[in-house]
Amino acid sequence: MARLNVIPIFVVYRKTPKGKAYMDIFEDSRIDDLLDPYKRRPLIPHSYTIEYMCMGTKHVDHMEKIKKKYKITKVTKTHT
Repeated sequence: MARLNVIPIFVVYRKTPKGKAYMDIFEDSRIDDLLDPYKRRPLIPHSYTIEYMCMGTKHVDHMEKIKKKYKITKVTKTHT
């Protein structure tokens, strides 16, 4: 698939409502692919709770504040 989007999308989610927060960075996806409830194989499973979502390169500096707020130690980059 051709490169759809050069703007990264930052997503903070939890697998359970009170569980540990995780952060993923999607670089080759559209935001509609993340939010579409009808996708058969979603990028983030429907049972997960999305805590925070933003897109744009200016949020790279803002990422440190997000990591501190949600106590995230590891960030996963996803190329889909």
